[in-house]
This record gives sequence, structure tokens and C-alpha cells, in this order.
Amino acid sequence: MIKGKRLIGLWLVLALIAIVALAACGGEEKKEPTPTVPPTEVPTEVPTEVPTEVPTEVPTEVPTEVPTEVPTEVPTEVPTEVPTEVPTEVPTEVPPTEVPTEVPTEKPTEVAMAPAATEVPTEVPPTEVPTEVPTEVPTEVPAEPEIVAKELIPCDKYDLSELKVGLVTDVGEVDDKSFNQSSWEGVLAAELCGATVNYIQTASAADYADNIAEFAENDYSIIVTVGFALGPATLEAAALYPDVLFIGVDQFQGEALDNVVGLVFHEDQAGYLAGVLAARLTQTGTIAAVLGTDQVPPVVAFKEGYEAGAREVSPDIRIISTYHPGAIDQAFTDPEWGAGTAKQALDQDADVVFGAGGKTGNGALIEVANAVGAGGPPPFCIGVDTDQWYTVPEAHPCLVSSAVKLLDKGVAAIIMAFVDETLEPGNFFGEAGLADFHDLAGSVSDEVKTELQEVAAGLLDGSISTGYGVTEEAPAEEETTTIGEGADLGVIKVGLNAEYQPFEFVDENDNIVGFDPELVALIAERAGFDYELINTRWDGIFVALASGEFDMVASAATITEEREEIIDFSNPYFYANQRIAVLESRADEIKGVDDLAGLKIAVQAGTTGDIFASEIPGVQMLRYDEITLAFQALASGDADAIVNDGPTSADIIEKNPELGAVLVGPPLSEEYYGIAVQPDKPELLDAVNKALAELIADGTYQELFEKWFDVKPPEMFLPQE
Repeated sequence: MIKGKRLIGLWLVLALIAIVALAACGGEEKKEPTPTVPPTEVPTEVPTEVPTEVPTEVPTEVPTEVPTEVPTEVPTEVPTEVPTEVPTEVPTEVPPTEVPTEVPTEKPTEVAMAPAATEVPTEVPPTEVPTEVPTEVPTEVPAEPEIVAKELIPCDKYDLSELKVGLVTDVGEVDDKSFNQSSWEGVLAAELCGATVNYIQTASAADYADNIAEFAENDYSIIVTVGFALGPATLEAAALYPDVLFIGVDQFQGEALDNVVGLVFHEDQAGYLAGVLAARLTQTGTIAAVLGTDQVPPVVAFKEGYEAGAREVSPDIRIISTYHPGAIDQAFTDPEWGAGTAKQALDQDADVVFGAGGKTGNGALIEVANAVGAGGPPPFCIGVDTDQWYTVPEAHPCLVSSAVKLLDKGVAAIIMAFVDETLEPGNFFGEAGLADFHDLAGSVSDEVKTELQEVAAGLLDGSISTGYGVTEEAPAEEETTTIGEGADLGVIKVGLNAEYQPFEFVDENDNIVGFDPELVALIAERAGFDYELINTRWDGIFVALASGEFDMVASAATITEEREEIIDFSNPYFYANQRIAVLESRADEIKGVDDLAGLKIAVQAGTTGDIFASEIPGVQMLRYDEITLAFQALASGDADAIVNDGPTSADIIEKNPELGAVLVGPPLSEEYYGIAVQPDKPELLDAVNKALAELIADGTYQELFEKWFDVKPPEMFLPQE
């Protein structure tokens, strides 16, 4: 009887061993290697007796799946008897028969499993008991990305079992550890209260409408669309499906529709706080920002606020801000570009980097983290949108905080208001600010922490302004001209960046002059509208136009497909091309684009020169707010070459012979300038095109062109006989 109990105990132990061994060794294929830990201690007792009997029957099958739960306790003693028979065949791999002293109390979310044997050998295990346990025992198995729902909605108050909520991501994955993911977490909160939820990951901007329709046609009551770029598709869908509530994340609503709510934030304020923090942390006096595209207003707001906050603390601080030069569908999913741009900033002595651009920004954070030495930062990094301490753990060495938008809480709050029938159409402003300092709290002094709290309070009550959206107007005599006919167009606000001779610049009398301002004056006279010139930064100028800050932009703006996604362009009014400029002393060495690999290329940030040069393999990009700064870098030897619009480069070289610069090689591209017009003003676009055609036809355009460039314009801009 005693022997039987011992034998049964032995089989129980062996069964447990098999389970643990299978859990450790087999299963689904993993995308990442399983971490290992040292072997556990060997039991102090080993079998000392051999039983005289063996079981007459053995199981012919063992389970092919691991139980969903692993026992939290194991026998404290190992049986003191083992069978007398030894198997005549030994498997090539024998699972260890020793039980680990500790067993995980929680089941890993995914365990690598080898196929389990469906038959057990008729022989019993050998008399010798291994004295070692497996050398690889996973204590934590990497799992597929899993987003955990947060309890943001009180389910005792909200029964959402009849609600269906769908989310359409911007281009990229739902688990982007940033914008899409945080919005999805707000939807998942509804699932905890019984709602049916699902998401569609957008692969291309061309799929926006179809992805939205997929949910609408399947009776979803709420559809969340994530990102500024989905705004037009969201409004179109709202008109087609009036019974569906649409939540447009980062989609400011100009004219409220009954079934659309825009979840928006004061990103400039969160960026301002990040800028104050960066300016207090820097030791080199240089900070940087690695950003998504300037075609998205929240990105521009983050950047403008960041720079304003930093300059409020330190007016002379050097800030290297770089927008991704690609289209919207690439600008937030390019971690390699983000990492490379962050490295360039670090090489230029930046010791705080703000990453604001989805996975692109995440690449920057991780690059900075990799540069942190054993003693800790600097360099520091600052995340965006959500507290990236939790979403990008690779950035822990440098991540001092994040400029957060509480997207998850915002989405959840709108869902609750919808159920309560208290939701108002239009814009819903969510919370924004700085996240916790986490492990780097010791790097932020108590004085700085107090300062940040005071600044946050000032931003909230309006006593502190970020300056975002405030534009600088030109003197009155240069701003406005009045022609009676066509007054129904109102006063047209014309945006330009007056730092680009000879197209637009500020003269010695502080007047905005140049080819473009004079062309605007002629067009306004022919079309019969009043106008005012507004001098603004180039970064974000098209976003400001799309959002209604300007009515049109006349600023040597190249017509591109990416820009035409958010604004309209007039017919072309100038032929341009990209050219390479180098010092004359290096003209024999650098003759064309094939000679640029490995060199430092200076550009004006956000221009088509920036876009073109970024695609040249092996170059190091140096981006400047003004093209004149790029030429200064060339003259000082900081840059090897410049890629920029040919006419502007030629004008700078002609007027500044002391630079010793020349243009080399053939034109790198063909492009045309157009006057950019707000999309909802087709009557203005028609008036501009009609006036421009008249100016070309009667020779007025030719006279203006020759005045500023001393040559005839291309044939397409000459009067036709």
C-alpha cells in the first residue's frame, strides 16, 4: 500500500515535470527570443529505493496542450523510490525529471511550445535522476503587442452592451505606442462596460473612406477617426451616415455638424512646458525637435510651443527643429529617419531632443537613449501625446517627461457624454500637459518643478501665451490696397515668409517687397479685392492656410502632390528648379549630385530642396530656418553644399560675392510655383487664375519678371501672338 502511494506520487511528479518542460520548450513561434535565467536549486533528496513493482498500465496519450493555469505549489519532497526497469530506448532529448523549486504564479501571455508527443514509451524512466534543471527557464516571455484596457468609464453607471464603437487609425498600426494606441485605449474602456469594439488599421490615405464605410455599413453607432488627415473623409462620411456619431481626433471643427465632435487639444501649451523643461536641462545651450510633417496642425503647434517655451527661458538658446520631409502617410511611420535626424542633432551638440511624430518620433527617442552613458543623461529626451515611459521603455535612459494629450480620457469622456445625451457637436477640448519625470525626477530640481507648475497655471488662466497663431502684420501702407470691383471677396489675408529674396523680403524701411508681393498687388487690382500681407514663419505655413489663418499664400511655394492634399494651387506663375551651390574652391571636386554622398548638405527646412536632398543616399542633412543661414554655414565650412531653388540661390550668390559660392551641375528637378488658396474658397481661386492669365496675356507679367530677374521669363509666361 505504501509502495503504491509512493508510485502514484512519482507519476504525479512526472506529469507535473512534463507540463513545466513543455511550457519551457515548445509552442507557438515567437518573433523574439525567450529570455533565460540560471537553473534553480536541486532538491536535497533524490530517490534512494527502487520499487519492486511497476504499473501494469501506462497512459498511451498525454495532453497536446498546456493547461491554462500552472499550479502555484509543488510537492516539497520528491518520491524516494524509482522503478527498477530501465527503458531500452532513450529519446534523443529527455526532459529533466527535476521539479523547479519555484513555479510562475501567472501564465505567460504566450509560451513557445514544441509539439507534444502523442505516445508514451512503454518503458519507464531510467533509475538515474538528473541533478540539473533546464538551463533556460523563461520568467517573462515576450508577447505579441497587447494593449490593456483602462477603467476610464464607471461601468456601474454605464451599461454599454448595446453600443458598437469602431476606430479607424491614421496610416500606421494601432499599437504605435503613441497617437493611434492612446485613442484606441479610450475605445477599449467602453469594451470593459460591454460595448462591442473593433479597429481598422489604415495602410494608405486612399483607404480612409472605405475603412470608415466598413464600420458604418455594419451598424456601428460611434466611429472614431484618428488624425488630422482623416478630417475630410470624416466629414464626408458624416453626411452619408447621419445616425452615426463621428469622433474626429485632432480634427478641429470649423462649422459644427450635428453628428461630428472634434477631440482637440492645446498642443502648443504642452509643447511650451516641454520647451521650458528642455531649456532648464540643457548644458550645451542647444536643444532639438524631431517632428512629423508640418501638414498636420497639432505637430506645428507642439513645435511652436516648444520653441516659445525654450526661448522664454533662454532667448539665445539654439533650437534645431526638423520636420519630416515626406508625405503624411510616411511622416509618422519612419523611425529610421527619426533616429538619423536625432543623431544629427546630437552631433550638433543638442543635449535635449523632443520627439513628436508617432513612430518617427519614437525612433528619435530610442536613438537619444542609446547615446546615454553609464552615468546617465544628458542627453535627455521628451516624448509626446501619451506618457511614453510606459509605451517606449527603450527610451527610459533619457526620457525625462512627455508632452501629453490625454487622448484616451478624451475619447472615453465623449462616449460617456453621448450616452448621457449631453454631448454638443463641434469641438471637445481634452487635457494636455507634462507627464511624470519617473526615474529621472532627480535630474529636475525642485525650483524647476515649481516653475513648471506656475507656467502651467499661467497657461491655463491665460496670463501666459505661447504666441502660437499670433501673426506679425506688415506696416499698413504695404498691407492693403482697395479696388472697388470684387469687394464681395472681402479682405484677403495673404501669408508669406519674407526671408526669401528676391521673391519676398523686408527692405531697409521695414516694408515687405519682392516679386511675389508685387504680383499679388497686380492680381488683386485685376480681380478687384482688398488684401493684407502677413509675414509668418515658413514652417507650418500651409497648415495655417488649411486651418483658415490665411486665405492664400504667395511665397515662392512649389506645387506638390502632398501639399495639394490639404490646399489648392493656382495655375503656375514661375518655373523653378533645384540647384547645388558650393564654394568656388571646391567646384572641381563637387560637380553634381553624384558627388554629394558623405557630405554635409545645408537646406531650408521644409522646402522642396529639403525633400530632394533627403533622398540622396549617404548625405548628412543640416536644416536651417532661413536659406541665408545655410549660405553662412557653407561659407564657414560647416556645410559642404547647398540644395535650394536655383533662382533664389543665384540671387544670393550675385548679391554676396564675398561668399565665394557658385552653382554647379545641371538642374536637379523641374518644378513650378503657384499661389496656394484655402480649399473652401473656390471663388478666390477662380479670380486669381483669371487675373494671372490676363497679366501674362497683356505682357504685364513679363515686365514684372524682367524687373526682378533681368531676363525674359520662360516662353510659357510670355504673351502669345
